[in-house]
Amino acid sequence: MHYINLIIICWSFLQYCNGAFSEPGLRGQSTGIGSGNLTGTAVYRLSALGVLVAVGGASPTMSFSPDGLQWFRMTMPLLHTIESQWNRTIAKGDLVAYPALVSEDGKDLNTDFYLYYTYLKPRDSFQHRYLARKRLHLNISASSNGADLSTAPVLGGIAVWYSEAASDTWATAGMVEPSSGFSVKNWSVAYLSTVKIVHYNALVYECYNNSTRDHFLTLQMDNCTGKSQMLRTAGWSWLALPVTTQIYGMVPRKTVICYNAQKQDHSISIGMNCQEQDGYEDVEALGFVLAASPSPYHTQPYHTSV
Repeated sequence: MHYINLIIICWSFLQYCNGAFSEPGLRGQSTGIGSGNLTGTAVYRLSALGVLVAVGGASPTMSFSPDGLQWFRMTMPLLHTIESQWNRTIAKGDLVAYPALVSEDGKDLNTDFYLYYTYLKPRDSFQHRYLARKRLHLNISASSNGADLSTAPVLGGIAVWYSEAASDTWATAGMVEPSSGFSVKNWSVAYLSTVKIVHYNALVYECYNNSTRDHFLTLQMDNCTGKSQMLRTAGWSWLALPVTTQIYGMVPRKTVICYNAQKQDHSISIGMNCQEQDGYEDVEALGFVLAASPSPYHTQPYHTSV
């Protein structure tokens, strides 16, 4: 039997008070940091810019600081969530909690890192909890600082999965269980905004038809009633934009929801008609999404991004 002698040394610490870390950690006085812009108490170093970054909130949001005292809160969350209910007896939506940022190598954060969080699926109880993660990419320049990053846009990726057993194509912004029978076809077929930016943004709903075992996206919440139920909102698309307009350096692509009556399966098509997919027809215009190139879901290259 082996024994390990563990010695823990606790150094004294100081609390922040009125502009400086000057008060004893025990029994000292303190004042708040960040003027309400500090989003969480999990703080990391972003080595790409030499600033600090914090994350927190039910819709995980980052804030940045050059010195740990002055903080700039991002205007857009990392994940689009409209419900984060802890009372799971009445909850209809996802639950996202305890967000944390983890670098790819376990060191300081760079331009690519992961958002880890506790996740509960719609209508699931606390008996079914998941540790989920999303890959994040910061598109920053050498001149960026905490204030610049706070106003940066956040785009959420739509992944496409497929189940052979259910003949079901699933375009989703949420997590898919490994045991669900779905395999990924494309990690990021399109990108949506995580918040409403302009009046011509449209909220995209993600629904499931219990009768036909069919997942689908729609702009009409009424389509999620009856035999169908709303799983979550996926994000915001753009309406009535010319394809020559660039948004955040990407060209918006007209997006159509497709339907195959024989398979009873909805699909998604980016920048082209549904007829490009065998047996599918156009059933609903989803507006414009951001995508690298026009494509039906199954020909996009594999890559991960938020």
